[in-house]
Amino acid sequence: MTLYFDTKVQFLDSEAISTVSSWHPVEPIFAVASYSNERGGSVTIFDDTGIPLRDVSFPVHPTSQATVLTWHPERKILLTGWENGEIHAWFEGKRDFASVNGPHKSPIMLLEFSEKGGRVITADAMGVLTGWRFDGQAQFLTMFNHDLRDPLLHITFRRSIQSASSKELTNLARAAVAGDEAALDQLTSWRPRTAVRNLAHASVHDNYCFYACTQAGILYYINQTGTCTEIVRGDTIPIMQILWHPKQDSIVILMEDITIGHYEVDTNGQIAELDRVKLSGKVSGSKSAITWVAGCALAILTGDLSVRIWDIETNDNYVLSMELTASGADRPPVTGTAGAATAAAQE
Repeated sequence: MTLYFDTKVQFLDSEAISTVSSWHPVEPIFAVASYSNERGGSVTIFDDTGIPLRDVSFPVHPTSQATVLTWHPERKILLTGWENGEIHAWFEGKRDFASVNGPHKSPIMLLEFSEKGGRVITADAMGVLTGWRFDGQAQFLTMFNHDLRDPLLHITFRRSIQSASSKELTNLARAAVAGDEAALDQLTSWRPRTAVRNLAHASVHDNYCFYACTQAGILYYINQTGTCTEIVRGDTIPIMQILWHPKQDSIVILMEDITIGHYEVDTNGQIAELDRVKLSGKVSGSKSAITWVAGCALAILTGDLSVRIWDIETNDNYVLSMELTASGADRPPVTGTAGAATAAAQE
């Protein structure tokens, strides 16, 4: 059974209003952006007990506030984007936040690291998109800049999908390190020269390619060199979210009208439709969301008191519904209804 504990966060300014927060993906720390009339905008980093980190001078701006926070996927490095276009970075062991000089003059709306953290993408409210190379130390170097003249809604980096043989090799190596003699014998006898070469590259690859979606419904693909290619010019229906498939080169797209599409992706970022589902919901797509829950199953929120589950490989689907009591005092039961999501008519 999972237990949850409430901990009061000890803000430095008790009158500040929290606007944005972000947990580190692997470390027990999180950052919160706040704003108050007296101090203006600020960013504070806390440990998992809700206490601000010591020996850190947190940034404060009298007239601007932080709009986006993002962590390096592996290291204690925080990037903050502000509504005046500024970008600030904090590195573990440093007292002060460092300023990152960039071309942005309007609010930073998106700020994303690549899978391993070697590339950073920033985008502002005017549609200016910038790619940065992180040198692994404390420098972010501008690699490319595109003025798309349309606000971006979402950025999704391409994932590095391991082949079946590479996964098998990695699993054998882990088992051998853990003391499995049979795995060690199989590893040493299985094409050792090729195996060692593949294993050396299996865990270090960082994919710099990514998709960018604009408010006008245009989907761009930007490769590792920064070349920008228009992939889809939709019928003005914005793409709200893109998920990369965890096991294959394909993506799942959520549109603002709560249409969900599954697309195969080639090496150049071009897409081919595999499946499409139109859902009904009580809110617009800006309030809906999708996420992977297990294997190839998607959890879908459409604004009502239910979570729709759709397995995109088997096409099985069901609904987890929450029936609230009139008073709302009792904990709502969760029930599963197989096939209930078939109200989503496939186009």
